[in-house]
Amino acid sequence: TYASVGLRTLVIAQVELSPDVYDPWREKYAKISKSLSPTKQEKLDKLASEIEQNLELLGCAAVEDQLQFGVPETIE
Repeated sequence: TYASVGLRTLVIAQVELSPDVYDPWREKYAKISKSLSPTKQEKLDKLASEIEQNLELLGCAAVEDQLQFGVPETIE
């Protein structure tokens, strides 16, 4: 809702992971991070989506971020 009215948003959430889940994921992340593959970012995004499941929402903040002077004219 905040983003739909033009506010910048920050959402904070958590999930508790056992070492049996986290350690293999961390190893995959480290391997992909060191890769020079052109699809590196796509692979990291996919890996992140695997671990970012069943998150508990802790909080949310929204900030109005107005354009600086002259930006609309520059874009135009």
